[in-house]
Amino acid sequence: MNRYSLAHLTDGALLCGLKTNLARERDFLALVLAHLAEVEARRLYRDAGYASMHAYCVHGLHLSHDAAKKRIQAARAARDFPALLERVAEGALCLSVVNLLAPHLTPESAESPLSATAFRTRFEVEELLASRCPQQAVETRVEPIAQPLTLVESGGTTAAVLTEAQGAPGHLQEIAKAPGVTPIGPDHYRLRLTMSGAMYEKLRQAKDLLGHRKPVPGELQILELGLDLLVARLEKRKFGATDRPRTARRSRSVRHISNEVKRQVWERGGGQCTFTSDDGTRCRERGRLEWNHVQPVARGGGSEANNIRLRCRAHNQLEAERTYGRQFVQHKREQAKLAATKRRAEKSEEAREGDDVIPWLRRLGVTLGEARFALDECGPTAGLDLETRLKRCLAVLAPPHRKTSAGPALH
Repeated sequence: MNRYSLAHLTDGALLCGLKTNLARERDFLALVLAHLAEVEARRLYRDAGYASMHAYCVHGLHLSHDAAKKRIQAARAARDFPALLERVAEGALCLSVVNLLAPHLTPESAESPLSATAFRTRFEVEELLASRCPQQAVETRVEPIAQPLTLVESGGTTAAVLTEAQGAPGHLQEIAKAPGVTPIGPDHYRLRLTMSGAMYEKLRQAKDLLGHRKPVPGELQILELGLDLLVARLEKRKFGATDRPRTARRSRSVRHISNEVKRQVWERGGGQCTFTSDDGTRCRERGRLEWNHVQPVARGGGSEANNIRLRCRAHNQLEAERTYGRQFVQHKREQAKLAATKRRAEKSEEAREGDDVIPWLRRLGVTLGEARFALDECGPTAGLDLETRLKRCLAVLAPPHRKTSAGPALH
């Protein structure tokens, strides 16, 4: 018998069953949020083979992007305000309302908003929040809306052309969706974008410079050529990708990883985090990848190709916690944050001191980048007068063959 076929139920049993199952659904939703909050607090998504809680919900729990986002936000709010879970379980609050309330809740005044918004619709809650936290009114103005664009195939090139607006005269067309990539067929994707005048000028200039090619490349071909150059440049910066590799130089630092080793590790990992969970799930992360030592340097490991692997930020930190302990790693992170804050403060102070030096260097024909480099190389200059700091910068910028020993002044 099909358990989802309810034709045999009486009207009363059907309505009773609906209410019962809705109550169960709300209770289970509250339990799901509680589980999500605890999983994220323990960062167990890393052990499962995912770089973030959102990736775990989408790929591991098979939620949609929107469903994962709403549940994660609600779970984070419920972690700070556990009363939200009780309201969700009894049906007083839905996910949308929980996410609306979360930014306005404080430990001192959480109970009042929760009571005032119980069993209200999203729109009613928005009105209530607007009355308590009014926002500045939007200026009323009328602006022309550009006519929609239509893609037209011509000579193997897809071009965007203006078409007449459909519908009655004066009818406002719906604003185009936000930029994004949408699959439209096998190996074909649609990209919606709005370019600035500067970007359009660069596109036009690139097309003019490629005018000698036959046939002349279209906009799509130019964008693809530009992406090829960008990817090649980033790969060279990230792991030294090149067609003519050189013999790696020896470094005094044990932590130094040569470009040759980086290329081998990158190709071996396929440009993807190589962490694999106990159940065989490999991390999908391809961004913010880092080099991780299998045998840590502090325990005698080297920087050879067989001791280096690709890890995303989350799993690189997980490996460190497994090796040294979570408390030790947390203490090191806090120390690093304090050191970074101190460095930013010192750099900001040095920048203020260098503000009066840079204009003089610029007058002497020094570029802005060279001036900043000279200031960095000079080291601490607190307490020195302008002339002394300027001389130090010029000494840094002077090429070796221009440096002279002390002697009689030239007139």
